[in-house]
Amino acid sequence: MFFPVIEAELKQQANYIVDLCRSLLNSKFIRCDYKELAELTVLYLTGDLQDGDFKFKRPGALHKARWMSKLLYSIKMVILSEEISKQSNNKSKRVFQKGQLKKIKDFVKFSIFNYVPWWFASSKVAEAPYNDILLINSMLNYAQINVICSSAALKGLSKHLWYLTEELAPLILFSDVVDDGTKQKVAEKLLTMDKQFFTLRHGNGHGMPDLPEMPTESVADMTQFIGASSWYFFKAIDCTENFLSKPVGEWMQDSGFKEAKETVDNMAVVNDSAERGVKLCHDFLDSARNEARLQNVLQVVENDRASNLNQRFKHQKEEKRWFLKLNENE
Repeated sequence: MFFPVIEAELKQQANYIVDLCRSLLNSKFIRCDYKELAELTVLYLTGDLQDGDFKFKRPGALHKARWMSKLLYSIKMVILSEEISKQSNNKSKRVFQKGQLKKIKDFVKFSIFNYVPWWFASSKVAEAPYNDILLINSMLNYAQINVICSSAALKGLSKHLWYLTEELAPLILFSDVVDDGTKQKVAEKLLTMDKQFFTLRHGNGHGMPDLPEMPTESVADMTQFIGASSWYFFKAIDCTENFLSKPVGEWMQDSGFKEAKETVDNMAVVNDSAERGVKLCHDFLDSARNEARLQNVLQVVENDRASNLNQRFKHQKEEKRWFLKLNENE
């Protein structure tokens, strides 16, 4: 099997990613492919999973909405590249074309160091702006290793800086990983600005927000993403902002802050929801002639699926209760 040589500049980050994935493997995963990604990442970086039960899984469904499938298959192709090459010496059976394996290796290495650690943290909405900044900094630093991959990824990411818009940047105030000093600077900058809503948007009113410019240097000051429109965040989640005038250490004793944090912590930003929505629209798009009709069809389908799911859970619960009763009688 093939395992890469990790550059000295990436050693510390590699150790962090391995520790992160190993800690995640001791917890419960929402989806099996998340677990497989963690396993393959550890194997790729160390050559040792420390688990004798590990087996390479067969390729599953591949869908445009599920980028992880491509990464899973690519990691397997890289790790097993030597075995694959031995089995395909015949030109007519060759799997890798000239130069193709090197590109796949570059893609996998870049993904492991620049996507994996932030992918596993993507479901925490309060960490989203901070995670975006860490990801940008990581990609900028990766230019020392592979400037082509770094530049291409930064260009693509520049179209998706939603959590760094003025309206969503205040999420960092509720993060558990952002230090108090940064939060205090953000609060102080907010308090110096007049409240203005929808100042950086396309068109009139509730248009698409203007995304910030992609930084060209590592971001150290998170307050640069705070502006007058940041006040709209508190209006959107319907909470008071009185806690901003207090020291950060006293925020947890403020009822307004606790209410806002509870709201933020319960927000769902899991990518699976978007993927299911894409698949649902794809399946029923041909059955509707206009948008209103499509929305009605989707609502009926979602209600039916939810009803079936509730019935299934109810049946499983009754089945479990029956087995427990049967064991007690025995």
